[in-house]
Amino acid sequence: MLGISKIKKKPQLIIVGYFWNDLANDFCFPDLTVVDGFLVESAKYKDPKTNQLSKDQLEKRYTLRDRWFSGAYPLSFGEMIRYYLDQHLIVMNLINDAFVGIFPRKNFVCTKPSEFLVFEDETKNWDIWERHLRNLTAFKDLAALNQANLLVVLIPTNTQVYPFLVEHQGIDLERPNQILGRFLKAQGIDYLDLLPLMKTYADLTPRPSLNPDRDLYWRYNSHWSIRGEHLVGLLVSRHILEHRLVEVPEGATRLKTIEEKLTDWR
Repeated sequence: MLGISKIKKKPQLIIVGYFWNDLANDFCFPDLTVVDGFLVESAKYKDPKTNQLSKDQLEKRYTLRDRWFSGAYPLSFGEMIRYYLDQHLIVMNLINDAFVGIFPRKNFVCTKPSEFLVFEDETKNWDIWERHLRNLTAFKDLAALNQANLLVVLIPTNTQVYPFLVEHQGIDLERPNQILGRFLKAQGIDYLDLLPLMKTYADLTPRPSLNPDRDLYWRYNSHWSIRGEHLVGLLVSRHILEHRLVEVPEGATRLKTIEEKLTDWR
């Protein structure tokens, strides 16, 4: 938000990409702190019940093993070497690709609803939700201050789009969308829920894992695949043009092109 105040030309549109870890991030704020002069994730040192920082953990002296060989200390010695090689030697990336081809991973990656605060019973932690929703209204105030339109894009997890990927133990996978949707409507905030749209274009046939060449998420990564990125780009662009959230030359022509691409997608 501070970045907008530094820009002389005000934006026509502010887009907020909303993912379901945002609720937990608000609850854990601030998620970074300083230990021995190093910026670290404070969430690792918080009591999950009280959300308070543990003094003992913060004052802990890192051992030699922590500093050099574990991920507990920011950029361990091994991490620094690996990062440097990955960034400067193409051959390292070729070796990594070859290694994955020879020894493919057996397990796919999915977002487990049971590990997300947002999928828990909201009646038991409504105070967390209330604070989180108040924070969202700051974007509405920011848009009004800059006389800009505001669009909140709800980004689904791969297990919301492909529920067969994991046993969700009776968890209502669409419940967070309903809670947030009602709030955004009540606040008069324009939003685009990608979940029902992406499910329309997804192959929902149950199978052991996803194929990133055909599916909308990676197999070994819970983010959108290239195909998924392309689809979302079309869906968001269509919404922007349909609702005239920005002034676009030849908007009708561009919208028609997008509709044709989405039709061919099916």
